[in-house]
Amino acid sequence: MPIEVIKKYPEMILDAWDITNNTKLPEYEFDNVLVCGIGGSGIGGLLLKDLVRDNVEYPIEVFSDYSLPYYADDKTLVFCVSYSGDTEETLSQFVEATRRECKIIGISSGGKLEEWCRKLKLPFVKLPVGLLPREALPYLFIPLIAYLQKVKSVDVKKDFQETVKLLR
Repeated sequence: MPIEVIKKYPEMILDAWDITNNTKLPEYEFDNVLVCGIGGSGIGGLLLKDLVRDNVEYPIEVFSDYSLPYYADDKTLVFCVSYSGDTEETLSQFVEATRRECKIIGISSGGKLEEWCRKLKLPFVKLPVGLLPREALPYLFIPLIAYLQKVKSVDVKKDFQETVKLLR
């Protein structure tokens, strides 16, 4: 990754935090979390899982396939993450999540994912356009943790403030 991109991470982290907190998201109740994302769009889910694994009482899994695990149901929070909004696997998971009545939050810079979320009146976090998914890592990760902090008391704000300070 170019150093110029990494130098922008502190501002991207803060921007992603603001975008998420300024987006009207429902306070879902759930028993488990699935992060659906492929490649660069799925990395945020892996970071989330590692960051909070010792601090949450519910499982968090990352799926990069066309389908959801058998246990996904109306007690499952599904983050559908696709930077472009057009990733085939994530869109397939989105369709399956709607059929199973999962609680869905879409995260992308646009594409079909945004279109479908808006059409179905599902929560959606709109990311800035013009980045590669790997470059957009703060935008693909921060909405996940910011949402969980809001609804499930996952306290990481101090960690993020320290991270931004170190990166600067």
